[in-house]
Amino acid sequence: MPVAFLLLRLAIRLLGLVSPALAGRWVYRLWFQPLRFPEPPQEQEWRRTAQPLSVVHRGLRLAVDAWGAGPTVLMVHGWNGRGAAVPLKTSWLHIATTVV
Repeated sequence: MPVAFLLLRLAIRLLGLVSPALAGRWVYRLWFQPLRFPEPPQEQEWRRTAQPLSVVHRGLRLAVDAWGAGPTVLMVHGWNGRGAAVPLKTSWLHIATTVV
């Protein structure tokens, strides 16, 4: 296990001894708040060239960004991800990305 995770685990345990409520709030925030990191220039360019679309899935409307032509492939990324970070940009596929 990486040292950073071991130190984080130790810090949470120590804080939990002193203030369980504060430790709980801290862990909640770490778990449920996505990390923000700068969008590289290449991703900014891809986002600028994206075609905004929406897709309905099980009655919910999903906002998607799309690139390319051809058969559509929906790529779903997770927490802390960005659709423009998907390196698969082709002229022979229609790539659509969204987050869940």
